Amino acid sequence: MKRLHSVIFTAACLLFLQGCYDRTNLEDLSLSLMIGLDVDEKNQLIVYSSSPVFNKEARQNRRRWR
Repeated sequence: MKRLHSVIFTAACLLFLQGCYDRTNLEDLSLSLMIGLDVDEKNQLIVYSSSPVFNKEARQNRRRWR
């Protein structure tokens, strides 16, 4: 019984220890704070998005796409 507990514990530890090899830094992500949808006169969809910039060297602290 003690051996079964140690095998289960070891398997659980190995399951949770494998997760950091494919991480992505916040500087490489684009997290949207706001998304806006609009339709123009030609009935085309316009998408607006506002995202914070986490890069310390950036001139502005947010980025906007239209």
